[in-house]
Amino acid sequence: MAIEVKIIGTDPPCPRCAIVGYLISETAEELHVAISIDHISYETERAIRIGRSINMTVGTAKHVAWDAGIMVDWMAVHRIAENPPSPQRLCKDPRGIACKWSPELDEILRPCEKAAFEAGILMTPVLIIDSVIVHSGSVPARAQVKDWLLQAKGNATAKISVQQKRAAGL
Repeated sequence: MAIEVKIIGTDPPCPRCAIVGYLISETAEELHVAISIDHISYETERAIRIGRSINMTVGTAKHVAWDAGIMVDWMAVHRIAENPPSPQRLCKDPRGIACKWSPELDEILRPCEKAAFEAGILMTPVLIIDSVIVHSGSVPARAQVKDWLLQAKGNATAKISVQQKRAAGL
């Protein structure tokens, strides 16, 4: 049974949304955990419904900056994305968009991430594992992703065990 992972982000993916996909895939592979990943554009009805389910709208750092009145140097954001100070080893395609992510990109957008909840915005990238929103607004740490996947794997194993017992009449 595969763990269902949803990543809500931009379409086409921005560096942050793309690297979350790589991070989840690589960590699942390391843990020998079967996953299915569904990339969802924040503009779709599915994403809008997910946001509404927790009384929020789904949006990007630009939406948060606009709504919260945060001044962001968007030229600096683009400069960091075009020439990442800390290149990523996760990237399988060195020309791919995920390779444009760096911790510095998350850091420059941190004020938006911090203000998102108060602004009522579920900020991309949004990571959902087995129907639970586990993270939003930045790229999560690898250790945290590992914990989430192991927890989901444990939950899935417990469900299977209960189903097997029911089928056996126990």
